Amino acid sequence: MLLWSVWSVILLLTTVDAAEEEDVRAGCSTAVNDLVYIIDGSWSVGVSDFDTAKQWLINITSQFDISSHYTQVAVIQYSDTPRLEIPLGKHQGVAELIKAIRSISYLGGNTQAGPFLLKCPNLQKNI
Repeated sequence: MLLWSVWSVILLLTTVDAAEEEDVRAGCSTAVNDLVYIIDGSWSVGVSDFDTAKQWLINITSQFDISSHYTQVAVIQYSDTPRLEIPLGKHQGVAELIKAIRSISYLGGNTQAGPFLLKCPNLQKNI
């Protein structure tokens, strides 16, 4: 597939209360979620595949109602060290969030997935 060299993980941290009945639309786009995207920004990915991974995140994200009432999104990029690109809930609209995802710059560096994953429990409180 297109994203073979790109390691992206979506963590569905919590599903909270269902939305009020009059606000519920078909599908999961209005479910209450906190989504954390983790994207590999190491040299093994390359700029082209990194841009492809960002577009993949945009494609998924655009299907959700981004707001504090429904879905909040965070993005973390890792290579030598993790970098919080977008804090959870910073952007309250899909257009604003997509612009922020597009503006994420490629880190480069070594693929350090192991040390990054060991830090994940500590990162959760900073997201």
